[in-house]
Amino acid sequence: MKTKLLIFSAIFLLLAGCRSDFDYQFERMDQFGKDFVEYYGWPNSQQNWNTTMQYEIKVDADTTGVWTLKVYSADPRLQPEKAFLLGNFSFEATDEPQTFLVDGPYTLSSICIGLEGYDAYAIKNATTTSNGEIAVSFRGEDFDYGFLPSAPDMSYFIAFEVADSKNIAPDYNDIVLEVIHVSGEETADVKLRAVGALETMRISYKGDDKTVMLYEDAHGAFGYHSPVTVLNVYYNGHYDRTPISYRNLQVGSDFSMLEDAWRFVVTITQEDESTMDFAIRPNNEVFWGEPSNVFVVANPKWDWMCEDRTIEEDMYSFPYWIKSYHQYNTWWDSLWDLQVMVKQADGSYKPDFIYEDKVFGLQDIEAAGGQVPNIPYGKLKSYTGADAGASLCFVVEGRKGGTVKVAIERTDGGRFEWFMTENGGSRAFVTMSDYNANVDYGAGCDAEACHIMLTTKEIKEIVKQKASLKVIFDQGETEAKINSVWLRTR
Repeated sequence: MKTKLLIFSAIFLLLAGCRSDFDYQFERMDQFGKDFVEYYGWPNSQQNWNTTMQYEIKVDADTTGVWTLKVYSADPRLQPEKAFLLGNFSFEATDEPQTFLVDGPYTLSSICIGLEGYDAYAIKNATTTSNGEIAVSFRGEDFDYGFLPSAPDMSYFIAFEVADSKNIAPDYNDIVLEVIHVSGEETADVKLRAVGALETMRISYKGDDKTVMLYEDAHGAFGYHSPVTVLNVYYNGHYDRTPISYRNLQVGSDFSMLEDAWRFVVTITQEDESTMDFAIRPNNEVFWGEPSNVFVVANPKWDWMCEDRTIEEDMYSFPYWIKSYHQYNTWWDSLWDLQVMVKQADGSYKPDFIYEDKVFGLQDIEAAGGQVPNIPYGKLKSYTGADAGASLCFVVEGRKGGTVKVAIERTDGGRFEWFMTENGGSRAFVTMSDYNANVDYGAGCDAEACHIMLTTKEIKEIVKQKASLKVIFDQGETEAKINSVWLRTR
């Protein structure tokens, strides 16, 4: 009996000692999720942490022969700062329409295509179908004659967070990869942009047939021995460091960042020599509504978060995005959304995006002696069905460096949600500075825009109380002034 007991005990200890890395990884992810939700709140139920959309492009050009189709995020002649090459396809024209699947950011409002050799181009709005897909169809009569200039290849960032505690602020910069890929092409270039963790880390790509080692040692790729230091960012900016590239990674012609970003894996080695893998979760319903240690940003100009700063400090709107997925994207999409300011006939500047109403224009503000009048409740609409009701956009001109602050204060003393607040939460504000992610810089003009979000709940309460929003503008030591105020629905 004693012998049996000893054998049983030995087997139990053996099994306990054979606990898999996968089990430990699951527990660590689960703890990350608990801490994340406690700190930032629960994500939207549809959250998949990949800001890539796949577009179906149908072309019926009434041509014959072999053609090259180029798909752009904007017309490269008219909007070169927004134009990136999304797709590159060679095809033989037939009597039937040709269909192509193209990756791109989900905030695109239009698609531009060009047929090389045929010297024809066309632009159409991207419309969402009833099942949530985006299909854009081009027929022969849609084309105009002309040659489109080249545009940079589209790229996507994959931001990895290998911390598992809210005490170590999740900043998603432990590894930052930039994947340069154009839909239809069989290769991709990978750039290691940042290393923000001390663990020994390697980066690989899991192909269908084999795993390709991209960087055996992330620190070593920059010429350092790991673990040694973070090679990421300093306060208020990034090191001017040349990205380390892995060129011509074979990915296949059907590769998609929407479907295949999970193939890029970061493996960390801990002090006890155990390892854990980190990758974005597959794009399926199993993982909807869960926090993620990894996300994909479809924006070639995205600036990842700074080291040793909380997300709210560096990108204040990130927690808001968690709650309003596919509705509020300021934390990453200034390139696609609001970068260009358009000067109106009355001297006001308007962000280059869809705004429902101009609350106050330049002439209104000048008539009030340069002060922004209080925003009356009648200017706000009672939105329903979404957490993100609207945003007030303040266009500021003349800053030219320095820091300014724009704030709104509820005259009924009510609180604002999900914002940096002061005075007990009755005031919501944004700070505009050279390193503030919430500033949308005007192109070719002296204007910038910042935004203060209002939730549906807040708007309803303000309307019900017939309250006003007092505008407080602190220009600091700058010459800045508010040019206009716009209301954007969500």
